[in-house]
Amino acid sequence: MPHYSYLLFDADNTLFDFDAANRNAFHTVCRQCDIPDTDETFALYERCNNTMWAAFDRGECTKDFLVVERFRRFLEAMALDRDPALCNRIHLKALGESTLLLPHAEEVCRTLSRTHRLYIVTNAVASVQRSRLHRSAVAPYITDAFITDNYWATQTSIDDYIPFCEYFVIPYDSWGFLLLALGLYLIVKDAEGFRRYMWSIMLTFGFATIFCALVPNGQDLRPAVMEHHNFCTWLLQNTYNLDTNTNVLPSVHVLGVLDALYAVHRTPGLRRTGWRTFADIWGVIIICSTLFVKQHAFIDVVAALVVGAIAYVIIYTIIGGRRDRRMAAAGKEVPCGEHTDP
Repeated sequence: MPHYSYLLFDADNTLFDFDAANRNAFHTVCRQCDIPDTDETFALYERCNNTMWAAFDRGECTKDFLVVERFRRFLEAMALDRDPALCNRIHLKALGESTLLLPHAEEVCRTLSRTHRLYIVTNAVASVQRSRLHRSAVAPYITDAFITDNYWATQTSIDDYIPFCEYFVIPYDSWGFLLLALGLYLIVKDAEGFRRYMWSIMLTFGFATIFCALVPNGQDLRPAVMEHHNFCTWLLQNTYNLDTNTNVLPSVHVLGVLDALYAVHRTPGLRRTGWRTFADIWGVIIICSTLFVKQHAFIDVVAALVVGAIAYVIIYTIIGGRRDRRMAAAGKEVPCGEHTDP
């Protein structure tokens, strides 16, 4: 009989008592949102829930859409005016806090872990599953959990050491303003600088688009429920709704910042002012914000830094250098930082 060194377990209704946890979570939603808590209403919710998971399995919707849409359909069928996103947040939080195990699950894991490495493989909501696992009695015996989806998950153990901070959504969302403001300045003040800025954006963004099309990727770092309720968490939740957790490597946010900083440092009109220092600080904060709001994993940022460095060499050193030499030979003023301001 062959000996297996690695054993894979499903999570729900294999180790965890999902049926009991799900019923308790629904009870919590009903209590906090003033919804009738009966067997009939739970059965209705389960029909809506199962319909949406079947659609997800067919590739017809994303998981982020599924978890809210199931409550929207349930509330619509109940003719109740409640916030489906709020119901979902309460439900996921309650699920994540549940550590109910099936009978003998802990004993089985403890015994098998002496001779095997144990892993969990599941396609459920990542933040919920990780929260349940870390809180449960089987956590010491599980080597790792693989939470599958239709993409390569980019998070690593490094991301566990990076804290979540909703206040960084402010610099995160200011990204577009930085790129737009610089673009408008260059259009007016430095046509050649604007041209190279656009080339840099097209090269980096184009590479990111092609790479994500060839290697679908995403991350499962977002918190299932916001612990605080303030303007920043409201803004971040809306940002999450608009900006999904997929196609994250390389980080387009980081690439855009690098494109902007390259242009700033190559623009003569910004040389003698504090704009470069201001742009550098702003850019670094935006890059850090991608990690603190859990919109990107650590390797997403590293990959973007590598791609951005290569783009700089191509646009500003190779192509830009050739253009500068041709312009100098023709007696024209060399742009992009190669001359001083009048």
